[in-house]
Amino acid sequence: MAKKIELPEWYSAERYDKKLSPEEWLYEIWKRNTFNMDKTELPISIRLLPIEDQKRWFIESVFANDIENFCAGIKAKQAQAIRDLSVADVFRMFFLIAESNWFKTHQDKELIQGAIHAITSGEIPTPEQHLIFDKFSDIPWHSFHEKTNDEAWYPNKDINYLTGIPVSLNPGYDKNDSSKQLKSALTSWVGKLHDIEKKFDLWGGCKMLAVFDLATWFNLQGVKYSKIDIHKLLWPHGRISSIKEKRSADDSLVNPYDDIDQIFDLINRDISLNVIRTLIHICENRKFHRNISS
Repeated sequence: MAKKIELPEWYSAERYDKKLSPEEWLYEIWKRNTFNMDKTELPISIRLLPIEDQKRWFIESVFANDIENFCAGIKAKQAQAIRDLSVADVFRMFFLIAESNWFKTHQDKELIQGAIHAITSGEIPTPEQHLIFDKFSDIPWHSFHEKTNDEAWYPNKDINYLTGIPVSLNPGYDKNDSSKQLKSALTSWVGKLHDIEKKFDLWGGCKMLAVFDLATWFNLQGVKYSKIDIHKLLWPHGRISSIKEKRSADDSLVNPYDDIDQIFDLINRDISLNVIRTLIHICENRKFHRNISS
């Protein structure tokens, strides 16, 4: 008979039931993403350490309580959803393209290089150079990426160190048409990520952090478990639906199997760099306004 899994000694309901501020959510998600992505301060992969050392690092990393120093590194910046591309962005994109196999093996590589040189030098491009420049003007800058044709993909999903999603806004189009297209693009790129503060109650209610921590801990120990085992540990009598309707107590309980699947989907989606970036912007803006008011 398989050994019944139990809550670890470090588990504290009070810790996971606490209502968190944006800064606390940023800190907690950042710690777990850092551990999950194996980006600790260790000179080697944490996966190469003995199991007991991995468990110790997990506890030290995830339960670290140094939020004051962490938040001290957050800059005070006013929210700026649309901004000019930075020099760093331009160089980052240039080298990504120039060093890609897509460009190095492109049949028109020398032609476009000649066209760019002519235009940059103030020379009059040849008809052939005009044609190749127009051709490349219709090619998205991220065409070198393997997921470039995936409708659900956008550059910042996999490409780090960009200040935003690079787009070209043509002022020659009708303003209303541009607004509609930009709104549609935002929905395609990030869904409702910009409404992330509305997720705080969802994350807390479904104990997203606790589920992540327990699953990670059991994996480190090599414990065999199923998702529903974790659900039963956290909600032995079932989890109450957050939908506020007049119904019987039994009817208000969520389906535990569907619920835990959705929580794991939430973990995979929201304990991520994309959410961390958005939370950083929120916290930077909050710090900016706190400094002004003080």
